[in-house]
Amino acid sequence: MERNIGDQLNKAFEAYRQASIERDSAKRELQKTNEYYQRHTQKLQKQIEDQQQLISKLKVQLIAATKQPSGEVKGEDVPRKQEEETLSSSNHLFDNPSSSFRKIHYLVTMFNTISNTIHIRG
Repeated sequence: MERNIGDQLNKAFEAYRQASIERDSAKRELQKTNEYYQRHTQKLQKQIEDQQQLISKLKVQLIAATKQPSGEVKGEDVPRKQEEETLSSSNHLFDNPSSSFRKIHYLVTMFNTISNTIHIRG
């Protein structure tokens, strides 16, 4: 009888010990996962901040590209709200004034692409 009780106690203790080991392992894994996602979230937040700064710079470039020499904005070249969401910071685009339409189209396209990327990730 005592041996049977002893065996049961040993089995119960072994089950408890195994459960404790698994719990500790799960805690460590959860902590690692938590740390990973915190780092990943910080990286994404930094990326969003960088893209927002780029968008601001590109908006300035778009406004500058759509203004006439007199300082007025051309009616047909004023981008629609949807188009104001994609640009590029390539300064070489402004070197040749004869291709302003292509430059504006390129800037608007790039701006839309960047904005859509932010909206998708955000």
